[in-house]
Amino acid sequence: MRIPGAAGVFAAVFAFRYLSYTGFPNDHFVYLARAQQLLLGAWPVRDFVDPGFLLMYFVSAAGLTVFGHNLVGEVLIVCGAFAAAAALTYTLSRAAAGSAAIAGFAVALQALAYPRSYSYPKLPLHALAIALCWSYLTRPTRARRIGLAALVAVASLFRPDHGVVIGLAAIVAIVWADGRPVAARAKTVLAFAGAAAAFLLPWVVFVQSTTGVAAYARSVLGFTRTKSEVGRMGWPSFGIGQGEGGPDLVIGQNAEAFLYYTFLLLPVAGAVVLFRRRAAAAPMPHAAGRLLVVAVLAACVNVTLLRNPLSNRLADVAVPQTILAAWLLPAAWRALRGSPPAARIALRAAVAAAVFMLTLSVLEFGQTRDRLEDIGRLSPGALAGRAASVTRALRDIPATLGVPGAERMAPAPLIAYLQECTDPDDRVMYVGYAPQTYFFARRGFAAGQVVFEGSYYTSPEEQELMLSRLRRERVPVVALPDENAADFRQKLGAVAAYIDANYERVGAIDLPGDRRGDVLLDRRRTAASVYSPLEWPCFVREE
Repeated sequence: MRIPGAAGVFAAVFAFRYLSYTGFPNDHFVYLARAQQLLLGAWPVRDFVDPGFLLMYFVSAAGLTVFGHNLVGEVLIVCGAFAAAAALTYTLSRAAAGSAAIAGFAVALQALAYPRSYSYPKLPLHALAIALCWSYLTRPTRARRIGLAALVAVASLFRPDHGVVIGLAAIVAIVWADGRPVAARAKTVLAFAGAAAAFLLPWVVFVQSTTGVAAYARSVLGFTRTKSEVGRMGWPSFGIGQGEGGPDLVIGQNAEAFLYYTFLLLPVAGAVVLFRRRAAAAPMPHAAGRLLVVAVLAACVNVTLLRNPLSNRLADVAVPQTILAAWLLPAAWRALRGSPPAARIALRAAVAAAVFMLTLSVLEFGQTRDRLEDIGRLSPGALAGRAASVTRALRDIPATLGVPGAERMAPAPLIAYLQECTDPDDRVMYVGYAPQTYFFARRGFAAGQVVFEGSYYTSPEEQELMLSRLRRERVPVVALPDENAADFRQKLGAVAAYIDANYERVGAIDLPGDRRGDVLLDRRRTAASVYSPLEWPCFVREE
């Protein structure tokens, strides 16, 4: 029965994500632009900055290779990943809860929370980690331990902290399953860590042959530290807002705050139940060890992933939280069986109220009403039409630029100029945060930097690396939005000096959001023609 149930969950979540697609946020194009850079012959670390998301570029590059230069492959990857995570979470939640209905309800909330598209590796990695840990607890063999080590390596190449948190959960499973003395358990853990390191060794050797492991580690840690500083947050607060029908307690910030504190409390509640030895109530073998693994993973991802803005992050931790909730809900319902009726009624009323608030918060947080409006009527004919419309938009880049979503933020006049007046192997430099420019223009980014933002990669060593790349690349065009000019010169002075010395302003161009920016051309290159829409020099001869 579980396989058809999981298959149904996969199909439903895949269809929901695909039919509700209205565009990727611009953050997603950071990975697509780097995937495109791979296809242009560049390599991470050696030729462009990699903060540790290696496999995301390769997965996206595979989609571009199979489906062409459009968004079809990427959307299929994203929808497939979320659907696979939901199907596996359903299977795990059903085992924890002993109820298909509870598991289905919990996974429905996970899907409706609607994680951001670029978060697609997180959920399946977390679900697979729990599944492999549970499998190891059932039968702790060397082969299954090596499988866990391989998953840690793969997760690390999607993002280093994924490997760390999954590694910690795996160590909990390994230690719990081993009944031998502490020294023997430590030896097993070291063997596990050695296997994970062995899987990562080819990548480490490559990095050492380019910038060196130490320099790469400093770069990744610097990026992570800056990201943490930018995302630092306090405790979310609750408030009463004014809805259409009067005071509204579950809107925007309140939904985020309720989900945030619920996610913080769930692993604590799980640990308390385990400590009180109530895990035997869970209808599955090895319940205590399995649920301890989930609680540890939930606590770890809370620490590593939850930061500002919560609207972008909360859904990323949904998998372990969903399984914990599916386990704790029936456990709470069954609690106090021998207690007075009043106590049982009070507890069950509190549980029902919490589930109700959780449901409302997820629907608000995930903007479920808007998603359903995007899908439209639910008749077979209407759904088929919606699917065809989404597919056409994904295949046709110009049409995609017009759909709702961040694609509309692409600077269309600049993209048209780049397509007409630069060669496919030229690089372009956009001083700001518009990675979609490179993807839609089908041009690589210059200096190894897909974005220039804030205090990322501003050290003298990192600027020198940018300059060394700029000197060996062909970069005919630099776009400098007005609002970024002062920050660029202040934080990247050496790079700005190079641009001032070798580029000249040719004119201004309109940017999305009623903004303007200067376009600078390399004065060392000779124009082959004139781009008539703007009367600018063009480096490609008109045919």
